[in-house]
Amino acid sequence: MNPRSRAQLQVIEAEPDRAVTRLHHLIRHREALRGPFQDCWAALSAGAEDAVLERWSEAALELAFVNAGPDCQLAFWRISSELKPALSLNELADCAHAAADICRGAGAQAALASLQALPVAQRTLAASLAGCRAPAAALAG
Repeated sequence: MNPRSRAQLQVIEAEPDRAVTRLHHLIRHREALRGPFQDCWAALSAGAEDAVLERWSEAALELAFVNAGPDCQLAFWRISSELKPALSLNELADCAHAAADICRGAGAQAALASLQALPVAQRTLAASLAGCRAPAAALAG
């Protein structure tokens, strides 16, 4: 057999299977979500560590895979952008994982309601904590 007629195998490096990559591929095929996602991603990814973005992306994918719907995705992205100064991306990912659990048990509307309530709950909690700190600071001083 002629050595030149043998098939040549070449090693092709593929992108690592990362949640960030899978999320971008998923969104790329959903025109209605593409613009809001790009805006959210630009805000979230600025200065964020790869591991944290990976975890946030895993949470966004989980919402997609439990069929929470585009409204839940949009709500998660909106609160992520809105609450990024107050909560870490890891904490926001925890919220999305909780919403996915709610979706599994009670449906997409309940998951959406939980995500929509998060900014109100965070502001209320922050105000309560600020109220508690003032008297404690006065006592300590």
